[in-house]
Amino acid sequence: MKNLLIICLLVFSSQLFAQEVSTHVTGLNLLEQKFRTMNYEEALRIADESVMQNENSANALIQRALLKIRLGMEEEAKLDLKKANKINPLAADLFGLNGHFGILNAIKTDGTKGFQKLSLENNINYYFDYIDNTIVYDSHTDMEINLIEQVIFEISTGNLDKASTIIREGLDNNQNSSLLWDLEGLIYYQQKKYSNAKDSFIKAIKLDPNFGIALFNLAMTEKHLGNLELAKSYIYRSIIIQENLIKAKFELAQFHKKDNLNDKAIKIYNEVISEESPEWKKALINRGLTKKYKGDFTGASIDINKAISFDERNHLLYFYKANILMIQGNTNKAIYYYDKSIALNKTFGLAYFNRGLANIKLNKHRQACDDFQISEQYGTQIEKDYLLFCNDL
Repeated sequence: MKNLLIICLLVFSSQLFAQEVSTHVTGLNLLEQKFRTMNYEEALRIADESVMQNENSANALIQRALLKIRLGMEEEAKLDLKKANKINPLAADLFGLNGHFGILNAIKTDGTKGFQKLSLENNINYYFDYIDNTIVYDSHTDMEINLIEQVIFEISTGNLDKASTIIREGLDNNQNSSLLWDLEGLIYYQQKKYSNAKDSFIKAIKLDPNFGIALFNLAMTEKHLGNLELAKSYIYRSIIIQENLIKAKFELAQFHKKDNLNDKAIKIYNEVISEESPEWKKALINRGLTKKYKGDFTGASIDINKAISFDERNHLLYFYKANILMIQGNTNKAIYYYDKSIALNKTFGLAYFNRGLANIKLNKHRQACDDFQISEQYGTQIEKDYLLFCNDL
């Protein structure tokens, strides 16, 4: 089993280097050819020559270490890995020893936390649909509906104080309005008063247990309070009650993605995309990122490229594209897209950091350390080993 794993890792690593632009790629490809024809002595000579010609290359050391492992020279392989790690603290991850999951561990990945911000402004139609449905059943008076529409308008234009005043006046006259309690909770949420928001959403749900929007709002509040399992349970309930609440489905997919339930996440993203809801573009991007974690780099690239075609000024999309290229071993092209991401957002620290890793792969250590320094200035946490590595240059 161990030998099979090593062979799989070497095949993956060889695929990476077939795409790498470097002075010793030809030699490494020849090394693999000699090994497969059982000319082990010649394979080892080629590996030694590659290391001697590229003495500061963690890449060449990792490849020789892999060859030595396959030849049963495990103690000598450990010495090569130790040298490679001294040149680059994450050499084993960056150069494919641990597969694409290793590279994912080395690079900084998502530039956002992945969860959407609860906002009435982008989801106002959900409220109007709810009002239309409840009017059919005479659940609310005309005066209450008129009051609620005023509140929605004020919130959507950012006039939270005025909206809050209208709600307070409305609740003074009618404590049994689930919509007013829900909207009060939404104002508290946007003010980051999450405990107050929670209390208001709970009052709304007690008055109307089938109020799907309020359940979703409560879920998002629980998420911010750190109660993720409870948040998920409320999201499930909101979807059961209100099947067309696409934003709840999107958020459920985000939870699945966070829990590494990639197939479940992709299934929901597909559904959200097909609905052409306001969330479909976010679902497209996140489907691409989830495919990346599954190892479906072709599918990931297709989704991210499509997202770029709709939003060419989004620096995160070029960052995501560059990360996929890094995992595939196309380092020079990855740098091109990190450059594009930085050009659109010059304070995006993660792009500088990952470009630094790409420069390390190309043995451009000074450029790499310059990127790490800039990245740290813009708030990226830099691993201690990298700082020591740069101090020694």
